[in-house]
Amino acid sequence: MPEQNPPVEVASNEGLGLAPERAGQPRMMIIIDGAQEDETGHWYSPAAVREMLAAERDLQRRVSPQCWGPGQFVVVATFRYCLGRQTYIVQECADWLTLHWPVIEQPVRNLIQRELEAAFVKDDAIRAAAGPGTGYKPLGWDCDRREWERVRSLWANVEVTG
Repeated sequence: MPEQNPPVEVASNEGLGLAPERAGQPRMMIIIDGAQEDETGHWYSPAAVREMLAAERDLQRRVSPQCWGPGQFVVVATFRYCLGRQTYIVQECADWLTLHWPVIEQPVRNLIQRELEAAFVKDDAIRAAAGPGTGYKPLGWDCDRREWERVRSLWANVEVTG
């Protein structure tokens, strides 16, 4: 059986959820005011990372839908702003919609479904006529379309009403 080198601890990480430092492995860095003077940082254990991510998701879920305005106006406005964009915002919107879909009001979900399905019809027609890589597409670039497909999967087996 090959001999394994145990992790070398440089400082006590007890109670912090930090894994011992290991040579050659990436560390989570904390950079303050854009300055990084040295290679300091911590290796977080997989359990600690899972806990941090779960806490972030829990915080995002606790954002009150009442903050989204009457008729969840902010949800509709954000969706309409993002649809057709060709930037990072498409993925951010898809992530947000996926996370909050269960608490978005049904009329707003119906509106998003109708408008996104209509955009898919237009996008399919333009892609078929113009060919790949040419001109404007209602769903944006291929990477953007994949994000909208992820949103579309939220209602894959649900009939759009209204």
